[in-house]
Amino acid sequence: MSIIKFLFAALVLLPFKAFAGVDCDKLDKAGDNIANVIPDYGSGRDIIGDGRLQFYSAPDVSCKMAGRFVLPGDTLFAKFDYKGFTKVSFIAMKKSDREITAWVVSSRLRENSEGIVPGHAPDVEEVSRQLQDGESAISQRKYESAIEICQGGLDAIGDAYWSKNIEDDTDLKLMAARLLRKDGKLENAASMYCGILVARLRLYNKR
Repeated sequence: MSIIKFLFAALVLLPFKAFAGVDCDKLDKAGDNIANVIPDYGSGRDIIGDGRLQFYSAPDVSCKMAGRFVLPGDTLFAKFDYKGFTKVSFIAMKKSDREITAWVVSSRLRENSEGIVPGHAPDVEEVSRQLQDGESAISQRKYESAIEICQGGLDAIGDAYWSKNIEDDTDLKLMAARLLRKDGKLENAASMYCGILVARLRLYNKR
């Protein structure tokens, strides 16, 4: 009988132990690095279902952000998908507008036709200059600088390069570049970041 009681107590206490063991900060970073990247042009999301949509600081229900939620009718912009959760951005329209980034349960979201930067027109000459500067930094073995420069070019061009009739694998390459950078393989990461910028600039010019 004592063994049965012991096993019952272990089963009851196990979920609480697992709950207490979640490192939300570590899980958030893991989600950012491993998750499926959502392209800017298709990032718009509507909230479906009833009631509040809870915000979480990491992709786990134990990482609830107290008092942080959105409601059906609000529009979110998705960044990553990871294990049933989606990392989103939301503009809080209050006295001081500010962007909130958090994780939500993916099943409460539905894609819409909006993107983060609709109608965005980059300065092609400036982006081309950034590409040249990034490639120059690579030649000088300043790999971290090259990554920052070419990332700036990618931020500037946004999703303006994209159209429905193109084949684009640069989002997957960008995720790989981020992993290389995280692993300290800066030379490979720098080459990939700037290579992605070359590809997106070429696609933009072909539009």
